[in-house]
Amino acid sequence: MENALVIQVKICYHNAITNDTIKYKGGRAVMKKIRRILCLALCLALCFSNAAFAHSGRTDGNGGHRDNNNVSGLGYYHYHCGGNPAHLHPNGVCPYQGGGSADPAPVVPSTPDPSPTPTPKPKPDIKIKRKTTKMAVGTTFLFKTSKAGGSNVKWITSNSKVAKVYRNGKVVARRAGWVTITAKANGSNDKCRIKIVDPRMTPTKLNLKVGESKRIIVKGSNSKKKWNTSKRKIATVTDKGVVTGNSAGSSKITVRVDGKLLKCTVTVTK
Repeated sequence: MENALVIQVKICYHNAITNDTIKYKGGRAVMKKIRRILCLALCLALCFSNAAFAHSGRTDGNGGHRDNNNVSGLGYYHYHCGGNPAHLHPNGVCPYQGGGSADPAPVVPSTPDPSPTPTPKPKPDIKIKRKTTKMAVGTTFLFKTSKAGGSNVKWITSNSKVAKVYRNGKVVARRAGWVTITAKANGSNDKCRIKIVDPRMTPTKLNLKVGESKRIIVKGSNSKKKWNTSKRKIATVTDKGVVTGNSAGSSKITVRVDGKLLKCTVTVTK
C-alpha cells in the first residue's frame, strides 16, 4: 500500500540511544508525533522499572512490603498498616493504634515497682540481770546485762557516797543507805535499786570455859545468816549464833550475811 506508513525503528542502548532509523511516507508532522509517542513510552517504561525494583508490589499478609532501594529510609522492608505512612513494627507492635490514626501511639516507659523498704527490727531493750537487791558495806557485786547491751553499756549510780559503780558494772558498797544503779545502751535503760546495809558482830572476841555457852549478836541486818566454826572439837555454834565451849583451845566463829563475812575469835579454857 502506497499510503501505508512503514516505520522501522532500531534502538541500540549503550549508555544512550544512538541510532534511530525511520522510513516513512507522509511528512514531517507524522514523524514528530511518532517521536513524542516513543519518548513518552520510554519514560513510562523507566518509571515502572524503578518502581518495580524499589517495591516488590502490593503489601503482603502482614501489611508490609520490600523496599529494595530503601527509598523510605526504613530499611529493606516496611509496613503501611491502615494506609498510614511507611513505618516499622518495633518489637512486633504497630505504632498506629487500630491502624487508623496518623499519629503513632505514645510509648509509655514502664516504671518498675519500687522495692519495699525493709522495716528495721527494733533493738531489744537492755535488761540488768539482777542477782541482788541488798549489799553489805565493804562488799562488791558485778552487775551484768542482757546481750542487747553489748559492750556499750553506760553505768550510773544515783549516790556515789553510798555505792560506786565502774564501767564494767562492778558496784562497791560504801555506806548504809539506798542507791539506784542504772544501765544505758541503745536508747534504752534499766535500773536496779539496792539497799546497802552495815552488819556488825558483837563481840568479836569471846572467852569461854568448857561447857559454857554464850550468844554472838549481829546488828545492822535482819537477813538470813550462815554460821560456821573452824574447830568443832573446841567450840560449836548454832544457827542462832549460840557458841558452846567443848574443849580447851581456840576456834574462829564466822557468820556470812548479805555477802559479808564477820569473824569472832573464841578461846576455851578448862
